[in-house]
Amino acid sequence: MSEPEPEPNLEDYDPDAPLQVPQMWPKFLFGGLILALLLGGVWYFLLRTATKPNQVIIAVRVIDEDGNSEYWWDENPAAMALVEKFKLQLEELGFDSADLNTASLSELKGAHDLEALRSKASKMEAGFIVVGTARIQHTVPLDGELNDYSIELLLAIYDVETGEETAAPGMPLEFFEWGRSADEAVADASERMAAAATAPLAEVFSHHPKLERLKMENRELSYDEAALANGFEPLFRVAGHYRNQVKQRDDDEKNAQLTYEAVEKSPLTRERLGDFLADENYVGAGPGDELVLMTEPHYVDIRPDEGHYSIRRESERLVLSNGVGAERRMLFEHFNFFSFPSISADGSVIAAVIDNRQRSKWLVTVNVPSGEFKLLLAHTDHYFSSPVVSPNGSRVAFFYRTGRNAASALETIDVGGRERRTLINPGLSLSLPSWSPNSETLYVAVGVGRRDSIAAIDLVSGEQRFLLGPETRPQPEAVEPEDTPDALAPMVDADGLAPQDGEQEPALAAPDEPWDPRRDSIFDQPLASPDGTFLIVKELDGARVYIGRYGLASGAYVRLAELDLDAIQLSPTGDFVAGMTRAFEHQDDPGSNDVEVVILSTAPGGEPIPVTLNAVDDVLGGWSRDGRSVFVRQDSQDPASRRFSSRVYRYHLATTP
Repeated sequence: MSEPEPEPNLEDYDPDAPLQVPQMWPKFLFGGLILALLLGGVWYFLLRTATKPNQVIIAVRVIDEDGNSEYWWDENPAAMALVEKFKLQLEELGFDSADLNTASLSELKGAHDLEALRSKASKMEAGFIVVGTARIQHTVPLDGELNDYSIELLLAIYDVETGEETAAPGMPLEFFEWGRSADEAVADASERMAAAATAPLAEVFSHHPKLERLKMENRELSYDEAALANGFEPLFRVAGHYRNQVKQRDDDEKNAQLTYEAVEKSPLTRERLGDFLADENYVGAGPGDELVLMTEPHYVDIRPDEGHYSIRRESERLVLSNGVGAERRMLFEHFNFFSFPSISADGSVIAAVIDNRQRSKWLVTVNVPSGEFKLLLAHTDHYFSSPVVSPNGSRVAFFYRTGRNAASALETIDVGGRERRTLINPGLSLSLPSWSPNSETLYVAVGVGRRDSIAAIDLVSGEQRFLLGPETRPQPEAVEPEDTPDALAPMVDADGLAPQDGEQEPALAAPDEPWDPRRDSIFDQPLASPDGTFLIVKELDGARVYIGRYGLASGAYVRLAELDLDAIQLSPTGDFVAGMTRAFEHQDDPGSNDVEVVILSTAPGGEPIPVTLNAVDDVLGGWSRDGRSVFVRQDSQDPASRRFSSRVYRYHLATTP
């Protein structure tokens, strides 16, 4: 048992004596200092580790036409404008403004190579460098007055720590200046350059492995979801629109698992058919269930020694696809199709005009599915365009002109014997012709100055007659042409169709004659039904526009709907007609004037039904072979290259509208 402590003797307490403090405080103070240093080091390490990947230096340089003089943004107003644009775009991508180092860019002055730039950036504790390079090429023509500047904007992102580089494709921006210096030209182009940088900048960051979380939101995703909900199946997409590409690449797997109720209550899945770097369009239905597509693949041209990255066009190809996934087979390849190809109704023959580096134009056919190529016509100076192949593939109708600005004639050629005939001589306004199902008759809208009447041309008998329009009115007696100068004489031959006395206006209906749209309206865009019993036409009655149906046997005409449709196409069954119009508005974009695709029953009494209401312009691609699907192409302009890219959807007509 321990002894109790003695009680303090208060009588011995001296208040003036110095205070006695234990001598342990140096140990506690030293320990606290060590702990503070450790905590501070951990905090600094964590903070530096967490923030370093987000620190970005934005740098812009301009390389002049000599290729050996470059300067940074603070020496050029156009580059300064680009820096501000880049900053705004990076903030949209998810960066905080405090992470974007633009105030210290003056420290980069003199860093005329990448290693020096990385060294300075490392000292500034930056994780990434965004470098925009505007490369100028200057050409002075022989007259010495016009300066042609071609500016190519290149974007790249550098990881300071690893040295990894990710580049965006180059964007050539061509413009002309009169007597301006290169500096002035770049300054004037700053807005164009900044606008062109938007999509590639998002592309670069979205593909960088350390910045996956900063992917740019796909602003058109709501349109895709709405399209799928309404029965659309995306068939293929194009890599031109960068924001859509990035979002699609990440969402493909997720969206493939989603199902949507179509009109017939069956699930649809989202599938991409096209290549990542390719433009694609729908040509038509091939044999069986296969589709014929026209694709224009691209490749990335990388020149590390010059720091040059650009997208080059490879060629244009006709391919046969099964319509599901990416399985396809190439039919024919060329570097330039002068006119969009046409495919026969049975899917066996494709007609096209190809351009041999502007040295000649060839009218050709390609067999499906063998890919056999046949040259029909060739000329070094004359032009062939807009081929329309007959339903059985035996004939091709096309426009022919002797020069770039010459008037066009309508001609046909037999695929087998290459027999060529002129049906309508130059000098008249013509629509694209439509073949009868037996490939023996052509229907075409024709007129002087503008198309106004529908004509039928029998290729077997040679008979030519007008069916609808002012040309069906009784004509006055023709003026004898004896004193008519040769220059004013109608250009006709034995096979040629010409207006009645081409210099005269057609007679108006007599006052006592009732108004008849068959002769008093203007008609255009004839389409022959698959069974050959009727035509679908576009009618203009003053300011009012109709889609009408004309019976070939009875001559009866009935208006189906008051609707302005362009590029109309009949379904292979003849039950519906599809076309493009601006008559409908998107509910989220009231007052818009977007082009939408509409379908209309060819039976009287049907109501037009909009296929697309998506606040973007739509282009009708065509019909499937069974007539139950419509292919629709959406065009959107890529702000980087200022070119249009395409996405094609298949709309299923599950029930009769």
